[in-house]
Amino acid sequence: MKTACLLLLVLGTALAADPCCYPDAFVVGKGSVAGMSVHGKGASISSDSSLAFDYPNKKAAEIISVFEMDKTTKYHVIFDYNTGTQYTYDETASKCWKTPLEGEMEHCVNANATFYGEVYLGDKQMTVDNFGYFLTEREAHGHVSLSVTKGTCLPSSFIFLGVARGVGTTAITGYYNYVGSIDDPSKYFDIPAACNKALIKDLPNIYPQLGLGL
Repeated sequence: MKTACLLLLVLGTALAADPCCYPDAFVVGKGSVAGMSVHGKGASISSDSSLAFDYPNKKAAEIISVFEMDKTTKYHVIFDYNTGTQYTYDETASKCWKTPLEGEMEHCVNANATFYGEVYLGDKQMTVDNFGYFLTEREAHGHVSLSVTKGTCLPSSFIFLGVARGVGTTAITGYYNYVGSIDDPSKYFDIPAACNKALIKDLPNIYPQLGLGL
């Protein structure tokens, strides 16, 4: 009996995946939807974006279209971890917010994440590893579930259930059309001219965005 228990323990340890690190540079599409409880009333919003991730240069950027009922708003968000600055440009209204960017740039699955197991997509065409952890930050706290491709650590999904900026939120993100390079860095990282006269005040609520969502 003891031998069997030890064997199961060894097998379980062998099969468990450790949190991995994402590729250093890539572009990937993000499709997201979120439900919120705002002052006791339900609300929903969705977004579609292109994310450029450049870890060697400590930068990331998203070009986002946010859909809320019959309204569409386009944003360009630049995360510059070298200077600790975030630029949020509302292309629709030609307004820009320049705000402090806190923390280090994410490069790996959270070190405290628990491995939930692996599943395959399609007819065993792709295997993904599933992880989960509890998020406790100033602007967001709750539970995160995410998945990455097995062996290559490409982002596959990200689910958040908790409170973001004081609002009860459930956000689900799926990633698609991965490209292992950034062919046009200026498209993502050049600071819009409007940001030279940036507005220093509270950011607009761009849901469902929780940092990079990785």
